[in-house]
Amino acid sequence: MLIRWATPAERKTLGYTDPACGEFDVLAAIDRMSGSMLGAVYFSRGKKNIQNIFLPSGNPKAAEKLLLCAQRQINPRGASFHCRYPEYALNCQEETCPCSDGKPFDDEWLTIAKMEYGFVRAERKAQGKLWGKCHISANRHYIHLYELPPEELAGYMGDIQKAAKALHEVTGAVKINYEIHGNSAAHLHCHLFPRYLDDDFPGMGIDVKATEPSPYESEDEFVWFVESMKEKLALYNK
Repeated sequence: MLIRWATPAERKTLGYTDPACGEFDVLAAIDRMSGSMLGAVYFSRGKKNIQNIFLPSGNPKAAEKLLLCAQRQINPRGASFHCRYPEYALNCQEETCPCSDGKPFDDEWLTIAKMEYGFVRAERKAQGKLWGKCHISANRHYIHLYELPPEELAGYMGDIQKAAKALHEVTGAVKINYEIHGNSAAHLHCHLFPRYLDDDFPGMGIDVKATEPSPYESEDEFVWFVESMKEKLALYNK
């Protein structure tokens, strides 16, 4: 079963033709193999309620999944597309992407270096409380890694390689982990997580929501990290 947004034709067939019914107000449950519709739900973010539910199959699992996804949009508890799809859709468009002109997604993110294919950035409130955690945003607007032409893909991955090498040397980490998500900030970016003997996630993935307390003992230490990264990357970019 696939839960996706109903197409304009599907919304019309279902009778959801109210002018207030927008592109992201109707969810459909689709059988993956046959493509048949198992159900649909029409909800209102403004009124914070379910307007109508359509269940021709009487499938309780379809009803459960549709209502779960609708409630996430009605009462958002996070910043990802699971909860705020209209905002995510805007970020996917180059003209409305907050990062497409080289700006950071968040004012707290500091640009360490602009490389040929990507920006290296970090923030003192580091995800996973990992000292040196940073990420590299693609210079040009892409959402998916597969969208990059071969030359740009090679260049972007080369910049990630350089940043990771510098990060490994500056932090003294045992290993650098690489993660590409883009569930909240749609613009293509790769996270670099330094892993240490004493980090909080032995034998498991990183909890990116864990950010407090900051791993930096002072503002001076954070500045030292940034300046050390700049020096290393300047050598690699010659």
